[in-house]
Amino acid sequence: LGELLFRNLFKLHGEALHFFSFRGEDNLFDSLAFQEVCSLLIADLHAALAGGPRQAPSKPLLLPFLVGPLSREMTRSLHESFGRALVLTVKAGLREAFSQEMEAAWQRFLGHMVARMVDEQTNLE
Repeated sequence: LGELLFRNLFKLHGEALHFFSFRGEDNLFDSLAFQEVCSLLIADLHAALAGGPRQAPSKPLLLPFLVGPLSREMTRSLHESFGRALVLTVKAGLREAFSQEMEAAWQRFLGHMVARMVDEQTNLE
């Protein structure tokens, strides 16, 4: 699941790889550093979703895994791409069961998530 999520993210946001700690790893998707980030991110997503699709995550999802300073615009762009990648990943997993209503709920959740992550990044600056 984590690998598909990141593959989708890297397709949508070509520069995204440069902002992650595992960016220099040989055999990226097989590397221990990548697998650890995937495991942690999926666990964080699971915890964020425990509150349901209407609730924004209680802690930053991507920020712990990013390196280097990011502008507010880049933070927003990266998180918007992450949201789209997440929807593509869920849609691929659920196939026909992924309805328009479900996509709308995800979009609402992700809108809250992006706003929260951008605000969190701004507070760290």
